Amino acid sequence: MKLFFILMVLSVPALVISHYISLHKKNKILLEEMNQPVQMADVASVYATVVKKDVAMEKNVPGKVVHTHKLVYGVQFLTEDNQTVEYSVPEELYDYIYIGQKGILATVDGQFFDFGYGENI
Repeated sequence: MKLFFILMVLSVPALVISHYISLHKKNKILLEEMNQPVQMADVASVYATVVKKDVAMEKNVPGKVVHTHKLVYGVQFLTEDNQTVEYSVPEELYDYIYIGQKGILATVDGQFFDFGYGENI
């Protein structure tokens, strides 16, 4: 019985020290990751004009068990090189912009980022 008690008494500090060393190693790795430079994605921009706005209801959103829906706010732009592109935009931007509006269309990796004159970027 004494041997069991001695082993228990000795194992507690060993576990605490082991846990401390493990946390120290994890924190060191996280600190090294935080000090790595971040590569920001390139923002592509082009002058464009809003030519169309529409709202669509997307039903049965993928990955949802419950049948549900969401509104998708779409805006079609005519770029300065006469290409027509369409993107889903946030509702706040959809409400703010109007057909015929000219501005700078910004995309990141081919995905919509912003439209306007850079005041919100």
